[in-house]
Amino acid sequence: MSRESTDTNSVFTATITMVDGAPVVEWSPKLNVAEESRRRYTIYGRAGLESGEEWHAPTNALDRFFTVGVEMK
Repeated sequence: MSRESTDTNSVFTATITMVDGAPVVEWSPKLNVAEESRRRYTIYGRAGLESGEEWHAPTNALDRFFTVGVEMK
């Protein structure tokens, strides 16, 4: 899976906040329903950025580094 973009205007940012004791992930750009239904987002994680470990999905841990994969459905 490639994680490089050839479009310099294509930027994905995410924030994580705690709401009532649970993490909430929000991202930009916000997609409308038609665009959202055509994409699949997967969060991958691993122990370190230079660990050589493969990116794993799904992942949910406080001690991981993350990347987001986007695929068209």
